[in-house]
Amino acid sequence: MAAHAEEMIAGAGVRPVFDGSESAPFLSESNWITEPAGRSKNKFADLRRGFTGGQIATIYQQLTRTDYVNPAAAVSLSTFGGQVNAVPPDATATAARDTVVRAYFTPGHWTSPADDALHIGWIREFYRAVFADTGGVPVPGPVTAGSYINYPDVDLADPGWNTSGVSWETLYYKGNYARLQQIKRRYDPRDVFRHALSIRLPG
Repeated sequence: MAAHAEEMIAGAGVRPVFDGSESAPFLSESNWITEPAGRSKNKFADLRRGFTGGQIATIYQQLTRTDYVNPAAAVSLSTFGGQVNAVPPDATATAARDTVVRAYFTPGHWTSPADDALHIGWIREFYRAVFADTGGVPVPGPVTAGSYINYPDVDLADPGWNTSGVSWETLYYKGNYARLQQIKRRYDPRDVFRHALSIRLPG
């Protein structure tokens, strides 16, 4: 492992699940979503600043639980900003224009349906605990900025998991939802293109 990576994990008490590199054709990266094959349940949150101390403590507690042992479980952070945030929030369908970090919560992949309850239960509890102060979801505010619709999570529309009083439409689309409904009415008045979290026809 590279020396800089050793420095990053020093004192953490864990080792990487994968340590290596490989050469691959350029387009192979477009196939990553199908590899590894299996079942998954992932969650995302946009942040306007870093996690609070309480959230960091919760993340540590959840990732070190003794009743759920899974070396693939992780929280991955991707940075945002620059020209992404230079675009006004109402200029496109995507309102996330003041996000500095996108957090990805995952138990990894598994293959047996018999393990669904274990892994899905863990990731749901984990996410709810991290955002406990805002009803179990990343409500737009000083720290969090909702979520990103390219990673749809039906739990955000479930009052059992989203007790914030903030709709999934706001979590994903913020102030753009009403405008997007008008576009939906114009181009898809029969609601042909839809899924559980797609734009609804107005009225």
